[in-house]
Amino acid sequence: MRHLERRTPPVRYKGVAERVAEIAGAVGECVAAMDLIRMGRPVHALLMRAIHDTGVRVTRCPISVTGEFGAVSHSPDVGWLVPRRDLVSSALLLFEQEQLKIAEGLDLAGALTAEFAECKPRAPKEELEGWRLGRNDELVLAVAMSTWAAERFLRKADSVSVGALGAA
Repeated sequence: MRHLERRTPPVRYKGVAERVAEIAGAVGECVAAMDLIRMGRPVHALLMRAIHDTGVRVTRCPISVTGEFGAVSHSPDVGWLVPRRDLVSSALLLFEQEQLKIAEGLDLAGALTAEFAECKPRAPKEELEGWRLGRNDELVLAVAMSTWAAERFLRKADSVSVGALGAA
């Protein structure tokens, strides 16, 4: 994990779209993985337009994080339907096996490491009570969606240094 940001309130979608486009421009060809259910189609469209306007080639990966057990599926309406448990357990395994490494220069390295350490599986009843795993878990879910999309849509390429992505 080379780059991670946490926006501070008030979060303005236009500003988020501009920042995502800036990062996409620095990275180049990329996969844009977003939680479509949480963000909604209008925000997804805004982000995709902002990236498109940079001229960067982007693979869209809208994800609808579900609380259900079952297989991953794809819907033209809501993108990839992926159980939250699959997303997070996959990222946790990569982290534990040291296949997912957190760059030392990452400002939120400590917060992400702590969130991974505190991440606990939920009982089936709790799975139905919303998408979040717990307090301050958005970093884990963002990384989980990113790693899930990367495993499916990216080929290994040269790395981009942390400094190349700019300041938050």
